[in-house]
Amino acid sequence: MVKRVIAGLFILICSVALTCGCDDNKNKKQLASIDDSVGNLTIFSLTQSNKDTLPLLLNLGHSFITIENTSSDNMTIGNYELTPNETICIGTWSISNHFGVWYNVESNYNSKYNRYDGRISLTKEISSNDITTITTFIAKHNYWNPFRNCSYFALNLWNSVADSNEKLKKPIIYSPTHVTQEIKKFNNYEYNRPLPTNSNMGYYSNAKFVSFNMKGEDKYV
Repeated sequence: MVKRVIAGLFILICSVALTCGCDDNKNKKQLASIDDSVGNLTIFSLTQSNKDTLPLLLNLGHSFITIENTSSDNMTIGNYELTPNETICIGTWSISNHFGVWYNVESNYNSKYNRYDGRISLTKEISSNDITTITTFIAKHNYWNPFRNCSYFALNLWNSVADSNEKLKKPIIYSPTHVTQEIKKFNNYEYNRPLPTNSNMGYYSNAKFVSFNMKGEDKYV
């Protein structure tokens, strides 16, 4: 009798667990395809330890975006001319050369120092109109400070072209941890999505691209 009761409880617990799992999947958000897609927008985020930072400094992670040109024509992202099948990384940094929007820092860090392992990402299709919106957003947010940091830039750029059901919740304090949590609310988020390396690393100053050559000590910025 006792064995039957225990067996019954075990089956009940397993059933509840399976039901909860199904409900969790049903409650996750979904991204829809669009008919006039010309590219893919991906938001990346990760929370990591301070192993890649200088001693006594805390690394809270990083959030950034990539844009892939899936069309047969060039497109302008910010001031950057993106060719067909090319992908760029865009993020804000507090690098001494420029506090603001940088291009292709993340992909080069990943290629040279194997950074950003464990990154979580979410990808959506974007249209020509979205490209215009993104370019305007970049022009208005070419800065960095502790409250308007990399997570602020990435989350709000994503939201600028997202449908209402695709938007990420805005927090009081922006952090990679929050962005990661928001990304995981979607059923098609990815783990360690590849970062195509793009050698055009740098930033724009008065519409002129300033190239940046990575040195050994730059792995800590």
